[in-house]
Amino acid sequence: MIPPFPRFLKESFYAMILQLKDYFARLSGNLRFIFGLENSLGFKLAYLAERFLWKVERFLGVSDPAPIFLRKDYVLKTKNFAWQIKPGSDFDRVVGPTFEKELEPYFSCKGVFIDVGAHVGRWTFSVARTASRVLAFEAHPETYRYLASNKAMNHVENAEVFNVALSDAEKKVRFDARELSHASISGISEKGNIEIEAKPLDSFTDEIPEIELLKIDAESHELHVLQGARKTLQKTRRIICEINGESDRQKVIDLLMSFGFTHVEKLPDEADFYFTK
Repeated sequence: MIPPFPRFLKESFYAMILQLKDYFARLSGNLRFIFGLENSLGFKLAYLAERFLWKVERFLGVSDPAPIFLRKDYVLKTKNFAWQIKPGSDFDRVVGPTFEKELEPYFSCKGVFIDVGAHVGRWTFSVARTASRVLAFEAHPETYRYLASNKAMNHVENAEVFNVALSDAEKKVRFDARELSHASISGISEKGNIEIEAKPLDSFTDEIPEIELLKIDAESHELHVLQGARKTLQKTRRIICEINGESDRQKVIDLLMSFGFTHVEKLPDEADFYFTK
């Protein structure tokens, strides 16, 4: 009979495996950035490390070890920016060179750009290179921390970032912040696990005479965002809006057409639409 491992040996060995796993995750992210390959060597190694870790967990009987804190953030450098990346998240994919590359021509902007649902700053900072001013809003408290960190790390002086949800009125809303790895799972929901502040976009744009481009990615809350942006829409020239759900799609289109957005173009992503006056 094999004697049981002392707990400190279990945790030390597990910590070593976690460090190895995170090393492969970083390697995978950098190789995907360089070669644009989901099937890169780093990706395969990360998969093998994950499998090995699962077997080690079963062998040692460790389900929730203390050394989990060793899974630290790391910095991924791309062509124009450096990004703080959370291991196990989709951040490296979102800031990579191939992510939504087909949308880049639509994000050309020299005036004021407003980014609703900024995530970690993929469009916030790339547009800020040519825009005169950028306002970026991110409701998820932890994702906002990465957005603010990336702004400071890249010295993007013409961008202002806000940790607030945008809606049709100033109020408290429930927000599902349990999943950081994939932003599409987070959002305003009656079943949300935290309460956050929500404000109308109009309360941030009073002093701005004209907005060249407004981007909205609010995870099924876009209609409420637009209802709180009626004054803003009057002085906005172009909009890129992700519209989730068939029921809201026509309502959003009708609302924007009532503000003079007569041209509607379906973008390559199945939920994205481009509106111009």
